[in-house]
Amino acid sequence: MRERRQSREFLDKMELEKQQQQQQ
Repeated sequence: MRERRQSREFLDKMELEKQQQQQQ
């Protein structure tokens, strides 16, 4: 479960970066 949570947070970061790139 701990690994899954970490991967989830990692994916969330990736999504945020994607959104920021799109905004620019």
